[in-house]
Amino acid sequence: MSDTIILAIDQGTTSTRSMTFGTDGVPRQTVRREFEQHYPKQGWVEHDAEDIWRDTVDTLKEVHEADGGTIAGIGITNQRETVVVGSQDRQARPQRDRLAGSPHRQTLCAAQGRR
Repeated sequence: MSDTIILAIDQGTTSTRSMTFGTDGVPRQTVRREFEQHYPKQGWVEHDAEDIWRDTVDTLKEVHEADGGTIAGIGITNQRETVVVGSQDRQARPQRDRLAGSPHRQTLCAAQGRR
């Protein structure tokens, strides 16, 4: 396939998915990678932010290579309850795993990070 495409990144609770769509909105290619779930305590879920970044880059490369179209734009969607705390240096490396699906816990961790 080749012509103009839109790339889409769907960062979900259990996987990263990258897709291509034609300008007519019809899906063309999809690449999906599941990532590991970490449960440090009852009711807490964490994901390794580096795994998610790597999976995002890899699925984007793979789906674009499979499609071959010229990228006109990129759309991104993710779960709303996600927080990644980064370092304050220029590297912006994650300081801990991504906190998923627990707004109360995210508020507590953010408050602790300010101290």
